[in-house]
Amino acid sequence: NHGLSAAGMFLLVGVVYERTHTRSLASYGGLFPLMPIYGGILTFTGMASLGLPGLNGFVSEFLVVRGVWPIFTLYTALTMLGLLI
Repeated sequence: NHGLSAAGMFLLVGVVYERTHTRSLASYGGLFPLMPIYGGILTFTGMASLGLPGLNGFVSEFLVVRGVWPIFTLYTALTMLGLLI
């Protein structure tokens, strides 16, 4: 799951670098209107990497929480509250 989203982000960042020929983040301002498809896909893969429901990273995040809950209930609950903030 993580491999898919990470590979997608690396591919898209490589495309942006190939088109701009710079690694300076300051020069990337206003790039989304110029490349809306790549920007949307990069946003989508970023959200998948965060583990949002409905995307590929959510299943692994959910299984980790489900597996840890019976053992460390308090710590898991505090961690989940931290994710909401």
